[in-house]
Amino acid sequence: MFLLLYQENTWMHLNYFQSASTTRRFLRNCYEQQDLPERELKSYDNCYPFMYYLEQGELYYTQATFSPLSIKPVLLFYGMIHLLKACLLTVDPVYPGTTSVLAHGVTTRKRKKQQYQFFNDEVKVQKNGLCTHFAERMFHVKQLEGEKFKMGPLLELIPELSDLFLFATGSGKMHFLEEAGKNRWLIPSVAAESYYMDDSRLKEYLNEKHIGPIPWVDGSLPGLAVDSSVSPLKPPFRFDFISGR
Repeated sequence: MFLLLYQENTWMHLNYFQSASTTRRFLRNCYEQQDLPERELKSYDNCYPFMYYLEQGELYYTQATFSPLSIKPVLLFYGMIHLLKACLLTVDPVYPGTTSVLAHGVTTRKRKKQQYQFFNDEVKVQKNGLCTHFAERMFHVKQLEGEKFKMGPLLELIPELSDLFLFATGSGKMHFLEEAGKNRWLIPSVAAESYYMDDSRLKEYLNEKHIGPIPWVDGSLPGLAVDSSVSPLKPPFRFDFISGR
C-alpha cells in the first residue's frame, strides 16, 4: 500500500509536463543552462517526444502494479527505459542521434549453463547502446564497455530487497541506521564488523565513497553518528522506500 501511494505521488509530480508550453519552457531552460545551440528549436522538437516518454513510462509502471508477477519485471523494465529516454532529452537534444544508441547496450549469455541460478547470471556492457550513452551523458561515466556485472551483487544494492536476500541466502547486506535522538542516526557496529574495520577506518572509508561531506555528529555515544537534518545522505547510504528508513 505504501509503495502504491508513493508511485501515485511520483506520477502526480510529473503531471506538470502534460502541458506542451510548460514542457517546452522546461527543456529550453535545461538547454540554456548547458549553453547548447539551437535551444529554442530543439525544445520545440523535443517537447512531444519528452511528454510521450513520460506518459509511456507511467503506463508501464501502472500496469505492472496490477499485473502477475511473471510479467511484472518486463513491464517495469520498459517503463524504466522510457523514463531514461526522457531524462536523456534534457541533456542530449539530438537523442537519438544514431541508431546505435537505440539498442539496450547490455547482453547476457543466451544459452544458460546447467544448474543455472539467476543471482549468478552475468550481464556485459556493450560498446554502443542506451546503457553506455545514458551513463556518459547523464553521469559522465565512461569506459563501461566490456564491464561485467553479476545480478546478485547488483540486486544486493537495492535496500527494498534486503529481506529477500536474507531469506534466500541467510545473510543480508544492508544495515539499518539506528535512531539515537532527534535528527541523529547511529551506524550500527555490525556494519563496521562486516567490513572488518574499526569505527575510525569505517569513517574514513565512508568519507572516500560519499559524494560531498558527511554530517558527522560528535558526541558521547559509542560508534558513528550522522545528523539527518543537514542534508540527504548519498550512496553508499541508501533509503528504503517500503520501510521508510
